[in-house]
Amino acid sequence: MSKVTRKQQKNLIHSIASQRMWRLFQLAEEEFPEHPERSARYVQLIRNISMRNRMSIPREIKRRICRHCYSFLVPGNNARYRLKGGYIVISCKHCGKESRYPYKIPKRKEMNSKIAVCKQEKKIADCKQEKKIAECEQENKGNRKEVHINIEPSH
Repeated sequence: MSKVTRKQQKNLIHSIASQRMWRLFQLAEEEFPEHPERSARYVQLIRNISMRNRMSIPREIKRRICRHCYSFLVPGNNARYRLKGGYIVISCKHCGKESRYPYKIPKRKEMNSKIAVCKQEKKIADCKQEKKIAECEQENKGNRKEVHINIEPSH
């Protein structure tokens, strides 16, 4: 029998625990429409596994669990998702609490450089348009005919 170091054993236990958490998360998603109480139990098992092995719950799973009442959150069913000022605000309809998660907004410099590129492209397009208009005016200069319309006032 080969010796397994403590680190290898710990890594093995963590990988098995992670696999179990993901499987329970999948089951919670599948069972929620018909049996929401089962999905609540699966969430409880996920939390127990993470605490027993002293490891964190993966971010994707953690964001679908209410931080306050630990219910499984399904957008549009028992949770409301909103975007407010650089944050995703998730409201749990079970307990009424809100969780806020930041999301990345393009930085000001990136926006300014994108705007500058757009302005340059627009200037180039405008210049091309102006040249075409000027060429058309020159071509049509000789072909212009003046038309005078006399309008008599009616009494």
